[in-house]
Amino acid sequence: MATQTTQVFKKERDNMLIVKIQNDGKGTNEDSSYNYEVFVNNEMISHGRVFHHNREDGWAKLVKAVAENEINYIEDIRRIYRMIEKDFETWVKEGRP
Repeated sequence: MATQTTQVFKKERDNMLIVKIQNDGKGTNEDSSYNYEVFVNNEMISHGRVFHHNREDGWAKLVKAVAENEINYIEDIRRIYRMIEKDFETWVKEGRP
């Protein structure tokens, strides 16, 4: 009779995404700017600012603005990478060092 061994893995902690958004204290009752930090567990993976958020728009639009900032940043990095990659390919074809 074969014996089956079951391994039990202890999960220390699932990866948690944490987004901290803090008012910079310099706005008005109508309009304010915010600093944000994005973490996976204890590691900060991004940070930035949202400028001139209309407070009447509410917190959900503030969170959306944070996400849009990050999406735009990632798209900018990808665009720059493609430009550098294209230049590098041209340099290789031309025999540049």
